[in-house]
Amino acid sequence: SNIATKIDGEVESGADVQGAVRIGAGSKVMASCKLSGPLVIGVGCIIGPGAKVGTYSAIGDRCVISNADIADSILVGDCVVTTPVPIRKSLIGASTRITARGAGEAQAELVLGENSVVVL
Repeated sequence: SNIATKIDGEVESGADVQGAVRIGAGSKVMASCKLSGPLVIGVGCIIGPGAKVGTYSAIGDRCVISNADIADSILVGDCVVTTPVPIRKSLIGASTRITARGAGEAQAELVLGENSVVVL
């Protein structure tokens, strides 16, 4: 990858950060998270319990991610993702909320505009 690791936010002890990862100021990565670069996380994000954010992803400013599995995707900003359904190859518009419905789907491929609400 062409990005260098740069951590301006807080990474709790016990978080697993691998590869080239950039974390913006004011962002917090909690202990049970796994981050795999190349990956860019914006400012003011919370990467919460059980989150896996994988390669070739960009997480916009002020996103909240927990109990989620995201890779090869872009979250524009101000998004909330709290579903265990793997999200791959997706473009998620600003202020979108993706929450859990229950078990079932193998993964989701999404293109969502601003202010969307999805239950998976």
